[in-house]
Amino acid sequence: MIGSMGLASAIGLGVALSRPDLTIVIFDGDGNLLMNLGILPMIGGAPVLGAGSRGEQRPRNLVHIVFDNEVYGSTGNQVSPSRHARLDALASAAGYASTAAVTDAAALRDATVAAMRGGGPSFILAKVTPAEQPAPRIPYPPEEIRDRFRGALRGLGPVTAERGR
Repeated sequence: MIGSMGLASAIGLGVALSRPDLTIVIFDGDGNLLMNLGILPMIGGAPVLGAGSRGEQRPRNLVHIVFDNEVYGSTGNQVSPSRHARLDALASAAGYASTAAVTDAAALRDATVAAMRGGGPSFILAKVTPAEQPAPRIPYPPEEIRDRFRGALRGLGPVTAERGR
C-alpha cells in the first residue's frame, strides 16, 4: 500500500466489515502494526464498533497475519518494541477471538488454515528473522493500485490503465 504505511489492518477491517461474504486476510509487519496499534481494539472489540456487548460486531471473516522480525526494516533495522511486547498478547487483550504465535512454515500453514475456518477475528504472529532479500520496486503508480484494488473488491479482477474501468 504505497503511501499508507501503518494502515493495512485498518483497510482490511473496512473490507471485512463491508464484505462479510469474503474471508479477508491481512499480511502485516510488526513495524507497520506498531504505527497504528490502536487498530487492534477496533478489530477485536465491539464497543468501538457501536455494538451493545463485546463481540457482536467483530469481523468474524478477518485473519490478521503479522510477520514480526523485531526490527524496523525499512528505516535501518532499529529494534522494534515487539522484541519485548508480544503483539499476539496485545491482540488477545484487544478482543480478537483467537490468537496464535508460530515460528516455522508448517505451523504458519496450520494456524492459517484453522483461522480461515471462521469465527474470527483471528491473529497470527509469525516470528521471522530480520534477514533481507532484494525485492523489486512496485511497478504500478498509486492510482493504478487503487483502481486494481477497487476492481478486485467489485469482483472485476485487476483493472489496469490499459483495460479501463
